[in-house]
Amino acid sequence: MSNRLKLIGTFAICFVLNSFEGHAAVMPAIDTGDSPASVFDLNTESLVHKSNSELQAEIGRKLTLKEKIALKFVKRKLKKNKDLSPKDALEQAQIDGLAIAGFVTGLVGIFIFGIILGILGIVFSAIALSRIRKEPEVRTGRGLAIAGLVLGIISVVGAFIIIAAA
Repeated sequence: MSNRLKLIGTFAICFVLNSFEGHAAVMPAIDTGDSPASVFDLNTESLVHKSNSELQAEIGRKLTLKEKIALKFVKRKLKKNKDLSPKDALEQAQIDGLAIAGFVTGLVGIFIFGIILGILGIVFSAIALSRIRKEPEVRTGRGLAIAGLVLGIISVVGAFIIIAAA
């Protein structure tokens, strides 16, 4: 069981360190070869008002999962700011990496190293909420940050309860 906990802890730390680049979660891979055009190369009006199946027909291929996820963020950005191009909106629609890190550390903190990971989850989530509040047009991930804050608090309180019981 000890080896399993070490493996889970190592995985969580690797995930947290990789999650600081939050825009990678929503940025689709853009091919530069002879493949069909990216959905984000289309004009703003067709991107906002067409469904995913209509967009797939227009670019001549199925949308990847990353493109489908990014498309939701981009459409929301384009509806709020009509002056943006789809590529600019894609660059702006990034999930805050600290929100992801706070959520993961808070979640893993419930199971192992509750005090340490719980405190990290609280700190990461609080910083992410502050950054999202200051730049709501650029950063997303408020729900993840709130969930990370709650999970961090639960893991710290749970760890103290276990220590007090022992």
